[in-house]
Parts: sequence; structure tokens; C-alpha cells
Amino acid sequence: MAILRGQQGHRVLLAAKLAIPAIVVLWIFRQFDLAESLENLSQLSALIVAEVFLLLIFQQVLAAWRLAVSVTMSGASIGHRAAVATTFVGNFFSQAMLSFVGGDAMRTLELTRQGIPVIKAAVAIVLDRVSGMFALMAMVTLGLVSILDLITSQTTRLGLFALLAAGLAFAAAFVLLGFMPATWRRLKRLGPLMELVSAGRYAFSAPWGWTKALFGSFLINLLNVLIIFVLARGFGLDVSLLQCLIVVPPVLLMAMMPISIGGWGVREGAMVVGFSLYGQPGETVLLISIIFGLASLVVALPGGLIWLLYKRNTGKTDFN
Repeated sequence: MAILRGQQGHRVLLAAKLAIPAIVVLWIFRQFDLAESLENLSQLSALIVAEVFLLLIFQQVLAAWRLAVSVTMSGASIGHRAAVATTFVGNFFSQAMLSFVGGDAMRTLELTRQGIPVIKAAVAIVLDRVSGMFALMAMVTLGLVSILDLITSQTTRLGLFALLAAGLAFAAAFVLLGFMPATWRRLKRLGPLMELVSAGRYAFSAPWGWTKALFGSFLINLLNVLIIFVLARGFGLDVSLLQCLIVVPPVLLMAMMPISIGGWGVREGAMVVGFSLYGQPGETVLLISIIFGLASLVVALPGGLIWLLYKRNTGKTDFN
């Protein structure tokens, strides 16, 4: 009975995560002219599409480098090929499952298959994810200062402030838990958990590694901004790189919330609202968001192939 209830709960959760993007996208389509959006698609040149894919692939290479840095901070090591393969696998499951949560779980699993102890693998993924969140939160904070006077909706303001407050609380917890007494990490039952939640101490003990991870995170997030800018200019929108720098980070932060599959629906709604502050047409912005999501999904597909090849054909994952 307990197993059945667990399966039923999982199905309900999955149905909810599928329903959320469907409802949001349906609402957006009802607000805008879908036919006009599809007509705008002809404006996008093959050169722009190629540029977007090249930027996304370069982003994955940077993410692999940041992962290798995070693994080193945890006290382990990983080869470049293994880091790239693990990054692609994680990206695939982030797109296909429950946002970054499923992707991080799979990256942890892949690191353990490289011979890295599970605790060190989990710590490396925590450090990797936290560095990315820190960089994104910094960009959101700077952008919010610039855009606050344009936001007339009190609900939107409160939502953004709540998001920032949650991010600050997360950052404070990461720092404070890094100073957790070592004796707590040697507890019989809770030791592994304490080891994981106090991952901040690894960053403090390796400031140069943490600096590199943060630098990589800023570049990765800036590439997302650049991709949206390239698409916007490709569609002939009069939008500046600075405007994209202000709008895109909070959009992607909201899309990371594990309430939909791969951020679909949430990203589209947030991007339409964000760029509407600068008077950009919702039909075109919606199309940009969809193309960004589809291109990200296409780039992630090799990760699924890598996972299938090593899991089903060899029964192991050894990329080194």
C-alpha cells in the first residue's frame, strides 16, 4: 500500500509539473497572436541559429570546466572528458526531468561511477550549483536596482523581493553552515548529511578554486544573456544588451524553480512580462523564449545518448 501511495504521489507531482507549463503557455497564446509569432520565425537567419547553438555548446564546455574545479575543491579529481560527459548527462536530465534537481542527482551518480566517493561527489555538485546560484543572484540584484522604477505591479515587486530574500537566506545558510563544528560531521547517523550541508567550508579552504568557480558561473550566465540578445536582434527587436542583462537573469532564476519540466511555461511567462517593461512585443518575445528552450533541449540531447550508451551497452560509465 505504501508503495502504491508513493507511486500515486509521484504521478500527481508529475501531472502538476506538466500542467503548470501547459496552463501558462496556453494563457500566453490566448493573450497574443500565435499566427503572428510564427510569421516572425521567417526573420531568423540560419547564421543566427548557428550562433545560438555555438554559444550553447561553449556554455556546456564552461560548465564542464566549472564542474572539474568543484570536484577538485571537494578533494577528488576528474578528467576533462569525464567532466564534459557528466555535464551533458546532467543537462539532459535537467531538461527532461524536474528542472536542475534531476540533473544534479544524475551528475552526482555519474561522478560516483567515475570512482569518486558519494559524499565527495555530492559536495562537488553542491559547490558547483551554489557558485552558479551566487553568480545569478548577484546579477539579479544588480538588475533589480535598475528596473525597480519600471515595475508598477506591487505583486511583481513583492515576488522579486521574496525571490531575493530567499536567495540571501540561502547564501547566509551556506556561509554559516560552513563553520559547523567538525564533531557534528562525525555523528553516526547524521554525519554524511552534516558533511553535505557544511560544504561551504570547502570553498573557504580553497579560495582560488572558489574564485574560479564563481568566474565560470558569471560567464555561463552571461552567455544566456548573450543568446537571448542574439535572438532578439535576429528578430529585429530594438533591445540593448543591458536590457537583456537586466531581464534575463531573474527570468532564468524563476525558471529554475522545480515547479515545471525544464522550466517550460515559467520561463515564457516571465520573459514576456520582463521585456514588456521595455515595450517589446509579446509575440516575438514568446517565440524567442521557445526557441531558446528548444535549442537548449537539442544541445542537451547528446547527454541522453551518452547515458544510454554507457549504461545499457557497457553497464558502467568510464569517460576517462
